[in-house]
Amino acid sequence: GGGRCVELNFRAAELQGGDSCALVRAVVGGLDVFARENGDLVRPEIDATCGFRPDGVVRRDRTCVEGVSDVVVGMADEGCEVTGGTTVESFISTVYEHREGFAHLTELVCKQMGRCFKSVQRTILYCDDNPTKEGCMEYVPCDCQTDLLSAVETLSDDGTGGGFLELDAAIVDGITVAGMACRCEDLNRRAASLESRPSCALAGKIVQGRNILAGDAATTAETCSVNTDRTCVEDVVDVVDGFIKYDCKITDANPNFMFALKSNGDDFEKAADFACNNDCYASLRTCHYYYGNDDACMDSLS
Repeated sequence: GGGRCVELNFRAAELQGGDSCALVRAVVGGLDVFARENGDLVRPEIDATCGFRPDGVVRRDRTCVEGVSDVVVGMADEGCEVTGGTTVESFISTVYEHREGFAHLTELVCKQMGRCFKSVQRTILYCDDNPTKEGCMEYVPCDCQTDLLSAVETLSDDGTGGGFLELDAAIVDGITVAGMACRCEDLNRRAASLESRPSCALAGKIVQGRNILAGDAATTAETCSVNTDRTCVEDVVDVVDGFIKYDCKITDANPNFMFALKSNGDDFEKAADFACNNDCYASLRTCHYYYGNDDACMDSLS
């Protein structure tokens, strides 16, 4: 309706000129956030975007990208047109089109109270001053590297610099090498933790024993606990997809466990559902392991 469209247009104009979009607005306007000479210009925009205050308190509710996405989706649902002028319309459409990249950039500049971005700035300046120094981008902590690489990948026109982030090809190459190493390290850390999680306890036993009835009372209790979110298959598939997408090697986890769940996820989910929702699982396991599938034992379960 008309009232809703007026409200959405008001929000669009408010976002275009508001604090949460300060850094994104500057980048869309052509500010090179990594340039040596722009350090003093970038800092106020980051403080406004992230809600940093002199008293050390962070006051931020929603990000620019979240606000813009809500407005664009709302306007599409209501059939609204942008009435706030070409500046607002251009800004909103640009941010929405590149929302993934601007979300990564916002995450980078706000992470660790801005310390990540300062580390990136210092390292890029060092690499510019020492062009023959191999691996110089590795000085940026891994916790910051992955957001930096994601921002570069999504805000550069072709992945080799240019676009909204003005970085030369050598710096982009350094970011790519260091960032990919960090991505693989993070995937391996996540993979190593999965098999020991309560949600994966039963699946781990089944893979280890190569038998659906391999789960003992303790592991079944872990997986079936009301305090356990049974997301094992979902979590494993997400990590394995990351290994495949980024061509990472599994170095810290059991590849048999990972790929068994990736390839047979539905079967493992059904096994967990059966074990958790049916007393027959424990009885079947008893017949199998203690009575060798004795007919009398099996018949007693029918």
